[in-house]
Amino acid sequence: MSRLKRIPDLTSIALDVHGHTIVGVSETHPGGTFTPVTWVHRHIEALPDDGFGGVAQAINKHEVIVGETNIDFLSGIAHAALWRNHQLISLHPPEAVNSLALAINDAGFVVGTVDGEGTLWLPFGGTVPLPPLDGDGSSAAGAINDTGVIVGTSNESVTPHVVRWDDGVPTALLSLTLNGEGWALITATGISNDGVIVGQGTLNGEDRAYMLTPQQAVAEKHGKGKGSMRMAQGE
Repeated sequence: MSRLKRIPDLTSIALDVHGHTIVGVSETHPGGTFTPVTWVHRHIEALPDDGFGGVAQAINKHEVIVGETNIDFLSGIAHAALWRNHQLISLHPPEAVNSLALAINDAGFVVGTVDGEGTLWLPFGGTVPLPPLDGDGSSAAGAINDTGVIVGTSNESVTPHVVRWDDGVPTALLSLTLNGEGWALITATGISNDGVIVGQGTLNGEDRAYMLTPQQAVAEKHGKGKGSMRMAQGE
């Protein structure tokens, strides 16, 4: 265990890591704004945030960082941002009210949300919407792997549906799960390059972590569709 340096008596949270670089957020003064930060060999350094606070959410192998700036912690409104070589680049569309950048893959594709719709930012500019399932009103993308597969949620008024977007088309993960009886999925927080998905859900009403593993060979044997998954649950 190594303790990361922080501003004395204030809160710091580490959110992602690649190599020796950790990204996250640190409180600047008690009850005050939070600053996006990096730790390299445990040394903390603030990222530029235009003076309105921010969070560094994720980092890729090229040490490109994504997160949010201009955060209003009372309303939850923020502006998606990217840092390259510690230089701040806004990802916030000019017509948008709220945007979040939550993950980046090694090719530079970024995912998050813009005004309640899941969004993919392209490396050389522009965005692609990630629609919800038919009948749902909003979506949120939370993770992307290096093959471009994205996971997140499609949301109706009360219940979220955890989804996987393949080429921009959402599919409910439970509909792909071979052994999903009793499960309700709440979040998808990560997807590996070989398609393993992790997150939080409930099993028969009790909170559980889950892991979904691609099972194409098993699916074909039982007449199931492409992209089927098998559930492994945590305690």
